[in-house]
Amino acid sequence: MSKKAQGLQLIAEANALVAATDTLNMQKAAIDQKISRLETAISNLDSFLNDIQDWKNNVNKLVTNNNNDFKGDRRDKFDDYINDATDAVTSWSNKHDDNKTQMQHKLNELKDKSSSLSSSISELSAQAASLLRMGSQLINE
Repeated sequence: MSKKAQGLQLIAEANALVAATDTLNMQKAAIDQKISRLETAISNLDSFLNDIQDWKNNVNKLVTNNNNDFKGDRRDKFDDYINDATDAVTSWSNKHDDNKTQMQHKLNELKDKSSSLSSSISELSAQAASLLRMGSQLINE
């Protein structure tokens, strides 16, 4: 096989690597978009959970501050109502904390995959550049 033919073969291999790099870049872009959306969702959920905690703290202050305002059956009904409401909100908040944990786990997985794709893209790009250089040298000899 002539040097020119070898050079053309190396350039063809380099072009195949460039096509593979393009495919990986598209996959990485899709994953990075998912990462961005998930980070936004986690941030919004975190803010919402903080608002829920603030509400629970305010309700607890309300209960503490209103200890002497009424007594007896009314007091018991009020306490039951507040306890039921805070228990329901706590249960609901705990479920969303679990969801947040799962979202953070998924985010870490996606970040790892994005990083791995970046490494693969860099390696393929370097290989393609090397093959192009060698192919060009063989053709120009």
